[in-house]
Amino acid sequence: MKKHWLKGTVSIEPLLWNWYAWNQLIAPSTAGAHLRKRYLKILQSYCVHPALHEAASSDPKLIGGPYVAIDRSKMSAIETLIVRIFDEAKPLMELSEAIDQVSGLLSHASGFSLENFYENIPDVLAGCVELTYDMHHHADIRLIEALLYRQYCSCQGQTILLSQRPRSDRAFALSTPRFSQSDDVMLSLPFSSCVIDQLAQAQREPCCLDTISEVLALSAELQQPFQNLFTHLPPASAHTRYQNKGIRIRYFGHACILLETKQTSILIDPLIGSHDCTQARKHFSYLDLPDRIDYVLISHSHQDHFDLETLLHIRWQVKNIVLPDNHQGFLADPSLKLIAQALGFKSIITLREMETIQATDLCITALPFLGEHGDLNIHSKLAYHIQLDNRSFLFAVDSNNLDVRLYKKIVHWMRSIDVLFVGMECNGAPYSWTYGPLFQKAIQREYDQSRRLNGSDSEKVWQMIQVLQCTEVYIYAMGQEPWLRSIMGLHCDENSKQMIEAQVLMQRCQNAGIKTEKLFYSAQWSYGFS
Repeated sequence: MKKHWLKGTVSIEPLLWNWYAWNQLIAPSTAGAHLRKRYLKILQSYCVHPALHEAASSDPKLIGGPYVAIDRSKMSAIETLIVRIFDEAKPLMELSEAIDQVSGLLSHASGFSLENFYENIPDVLAGCVELTYDMHHHADIRLIEALLYRQYCSCQGQTILLSQRPRSDRAFALSTPRFSQSDDVMLSLPFSSCVIDQLAQAQREPCCLDTISEVLALSAELQQPFQNLFTHLPPASAHTRYQNKGIRIRYFGHACILLETKQTSILIDPLIGSHDCTQARKHFSYLDLPDRIDYVLISHSHQDHFDLETLLHIRWQVKNIVLPDNHQGFLADPSLKLIAQALGFKSIITLREMETIQATDLCITALPFLGEHGDLNIHSKLAYHIQLDNRSFLFAVDSNNLDVRLYKKIVHWMRSIDVLFVGMECNGAPYSWTYGPLFQKAIQREYDQSRRLNGSDSEKVWQMIQVLQCTEVYIYAMGQEPWLRSIMGLHCDENSKQMIEAQVLMQRCQNAGIKTEKLFYSAQWSYGFS
């Protein structure tokens, strides 16, 4: 049998109706709202005003805007996609309309019993919802998400795009759908398919190309492009397991960090830049991950931290995926556990605040995570304290230090922190950027500008440092790596607010004798070597 490897330049990209897959397109409760209120509106606008979209999408300052970055030669493909979404995603959009309808009905609830409202729940939602009041007598919907998955979750619209173009070349994922080009291969595969594991594994271990081709039942026209994605040459190297003493830390960009000892490997917020590297600036790739990852920790559901493309690529390596626990049925906060199950993950651990995972040389504690979600009641968010080999690390990600007394309580119950990792994207997008389609009524601009998806500025982080008494501070998750542009739509430079605030904090740390660095692209360092 001839040995073949999938080329290291190949991306395995999950798409739903040609749109980049993210958590709110997987969850039935939210998918329909994004399709009918975001994606279809953008596509229909493009069909009417293609020149406007073409001009706007070429402006770097508008990268995160609702503008389709596709040549007008694809107009017929866009029109076909619109028809397909209306046809195939009709049940999801009807579900979304029903949720809006019930929300509208509840606007008339005045504190009296909600029992009579049940008879007006549309059939598509009936039996999957409970009507409730909060402690201020405001009526709301509690979605029974597990039942919605049974009724609405399917593989409809799910495809995998195999491409050799780097992530940094992609258009913004929330405004531009993806279409295959001549050397790409689009596969109609459910995201839970074990074939995805075989493809990802083939980037570091040899496979039988004929067997995979047979399983996929490729059409004649896809046979050659598919074969072109493989090579007879093995990868230059593939990391298996860390064997030295102490702790090694590898920074893969943004908020993705790998901690390794001889016994344990922990990967936090995995988002791999794949093959987006140049001769001038190398960075870590999938091949730099161990062949077994004991714990993958997800801090929250935003697509730059819960990246489905990376998660599907590494699924075969992951022993346990650790997620913030949430099953409360709040529309804006779909269950990450149910999403992970729909993606084919088997060993799923959920944590609530102050709960722990303990092993021989390891203790992971889930900590509260304030802010960064537009003041919405989002439970699916955790910071992580990791005690590993007598060192303590706090990964505070996008935490907004809204009340420093939180950290005083944390220090009271736990030892001080040796190393702090903190994001400082303190500008943040308006909350409608992620959650807008889930609202029944239009969001007032003043609210949107006030309630931003922002983290801490220099003063807030400095307050954290003083309380935590950490000796090292690393600023990360700033969204500056080029492979982040397609999912964050972030455009900033050294004169931007968040970059200036980061420099202010670093100077303050240096003046106080605290080791500090703003992480970018890649880094590696170690602790406790003998």
